[in-house]
Amino acid sequence: FFFCGFDLEKMEEARYLKRKVKAGRIDVHPSECAVVVHYEVEALILGDEGDAMHGERKQCQKIIHLGKALSNSSNVHQIAESIVEKCQLIHPTKLLELEQLLVFLQKRKKQHGSALEEASKKRLAQDSGGQVAQFSDVESYVDMLYEEIADKVKGTGLILQLVRSPDNMEELAQNERLLSALSRELRDFGTKSIELATNVVQIFFFFSSYSNFHDLIAKHKLGFSCLQIVEHEIKRYETLKKVLSQKRRHCKEGKITKEEYQVAKKQFEDDEFGQDTLLYVCLHLLLNIAEDTRVEFKIRNKHIVGLLAECLKRQNVELLLLVVTFLKKLSVFLENKNEMVELNIIESLERCIVSPCEPLQFVALRLLLNLSFDAAIRAKIVELKLLPGLVMLMGKQSTLSIAGVATCLVYHISMDEKMRSHFETGDNIVMPMRLILQARDTRPAPELLALTINLALNEPTAAAMCANGGLKMLLKASLTSGDPLMFKLLHNFARHRSVQPLFRDFMEELTALLVRAQDDDVVVEVLGVLANLRFPDFDYEKLIDRFNLLDYMVQRLLPGAALDDIMLEIVVLLGSMLCSDKVALRMAKAGVITSLVELLKAKQEDDEFVLQIMIAFYRMVLQPSTRQVLVGQTEAVSYLLDLLFDKQPAIRTVCGRALDVIVEYDQEWGHKIRTRRFQVHNAEWLRVVLHEGPHDAEFEEHFGDEFDAHDPDGEAAGFYDEYHQGRFAVDHGGMHDADVLGSDEDDFA
Repeated sequence: FFFCGFDLEKMEEARYLKRKVKAGRIDVHPSECAVVVHYEVEALILGDEGDAMHGERKQCQKIIHLGKALSNSSNVHQIAESIVEKCQLIHPTKLLELEQLLVFLQKRKKQHGSALEEASKKRLAQDSGGQVAQFSDVESYVDMLYEEIADKVKGTGLILQLVRSPDNMEELAQNERLLSALSRELRDFGTKSIELATNVVQIFFFFSSYSNFHDLIAKHKLGFSCLQIVEHEIKRYETLKKVLSQKRRHCKEGKITKEEYQVAKKQFEDDEFGQDTLLYVCLHLLLNIAEDTRVEFKIRNKHIVGLLAECLKRQNVELLLLVVTFLKKLSVFLENKNEMVELNIIESLERCIVSPCEPLQFVALRLLLNLSFDAAIRAKIVELKLLPGLVMLMGKQSTLSIAGVATCLVYHISMDEKMRSHFETGDNIVMPMRLILQARDTRPAPELLALTINLALNEPTAAAMCANGGLKMLLKASLTSGDPLMFKLLHNFARHRSVQPLFRDFMEELTALLVRAQDDDVVVEVLGVLANLRFPDFDYEKLIDRFNLLDYMVQRLLPGAALDDIMLEIVVLLGSMLCSDKVALRMAKAGVITSLVELLKAKQEDDEFVLQIMIAFYRMVLQPSTRQVLVGQTEAVSYLLDLLFDKQPAIRTVCGRALDVIVEYDQEWGHKIRTRRFQVHNAEWLRVVLHEGPHDAEFEEHFGDEFDAHDPDGEAAGFYDEYHQGRFAVDHGGMHDADVLGSDEDDFA
């Protein structure tokens, strides 16, 4: 590191130089059979006391060339272990990821990795006239750059032979005359001779593969030259297509013969392939130097996204793979993402996603995954009807984790409530279910479970997943895996009334699992399932006796005995079980009411707890056994009165209904409840009258008797002050279950 910003006067105070290396991601080389390891180096100058006086960071990369070591018959696992052992930048935990990348390279090399390379080597041999380059003759090759175009092409071809050897690169990089001549030729003739431009860019491309040569490329402004060439070739391609289209029209009109048209078509194909090669090396060079974010920003300002979008229209698979890789790198920045949307890149990616080339398919999915963090893009994916194809890719057997990326992408789509309706029928719902059930003894992937959990929030989708024995198979898979996310899926199913009857046959199994479960996350979800299920004619006494269920719940309602989530679900479950007086009597004897009152005192600032406890109280006053205990032996009615005027509508409604029942059965409390309601309902009017209004004979004549009848002790004004000072009001936060408000008692479920 060169500390260009460090004050030299402070150098005397510096005592130590500290160097840190932080390993980053691992990628495959876009074109070569190599692995690229990204890492960050930080250098700090420390003083005597160890304090940092100055520091710099630099993003670097190490390219591990595999060459002939990786063939179709190579043992990928052994190669990966060898790389991890020799390269300290790769942690052993990344062994599996490295193996996948090697398999990717192996398959790419076998299927699509040689077309441009072989063509390049063949053309290079033709350009150099079969002559073998000698390093000692490099100056004569430079002299050839000052001759005619044919000699320039031959000279650059020979120099390209030399630069292909890593042993020659250091000395060639120090040859200023050579580099200046090459960069000048590219500027002057890059748009005039495609062969010359390809050779020169390839020479600098080899330099760009190594981070320590990037300054050399910046010095000679190769990035700008490459951008100009790419833009020129894109425009020329459009012209060539128009000429060919005109020839085709003339052929149909009989103005030229079919043979002439075929000659023109062959010429177009040759020009197109030459362009593909040139575009490939230009874009590859730009991708290499874009590892520095500052350089990437400059390239972005030259409208690289628009150029890449145009290149997506081409047919060459290797070029498409490079273009999509470049777009994936750029897509992590908001400005680039927005520009990609404006250029309709999502539509262009469709053919890449369905391509038979798995590497291209994989990278296209990765790009689409990056873009799918935007809700508008997720909607666009569904609009273009890409969802069915993505769902099918979830089940694809591939060494490139295509299924995993597709699952993450579909999961992103499922986050939008409006999009879940697209999963209600067909393979869109069958595939996730099949993949979960195929996992058997292993836990399904978290992304797959997260997807199905989201889908289970949509009632038609949940019903489709649970139909035809689907719920039974999922419950069995949940018991086998013990994964809390599987029980979360069941919890979401149990929210829907159309699905709830299907759980009736599994109440005992779920209760048995509850009392023996050790994982708190599993306990929360199983409690949630049982709490959502309310069957008025179900024999809850049988569960209470067989599993000692009431003692289990009362013990966990004690302060600090369980997590808040567990305690909350227990309160909901207690309310759901209150379907008969026999169950209510068992709860009264087990001390459930007292436990709920104490819990209410401890959690009075938590809206969710207050609401669910009030619902439980309401259902208790409906049953004679618990009503008697609740009214006569606890402070529950006082809390109901206080919360009758809570800020939350749901709590006020529940308390009001519970008090309506108490009024019918208890005269003493009925009088107090009616008086309190009158006082609060008329509190504002009473305040004006008692504190500010006129006390004259007319007032006494019209309102005196009515007022005295409802407020014989003159407590109204005092109550108003107490209420608005907060003595009775309990300020809770936001409500989560506002939908419990309804006219029917079942709406509290």
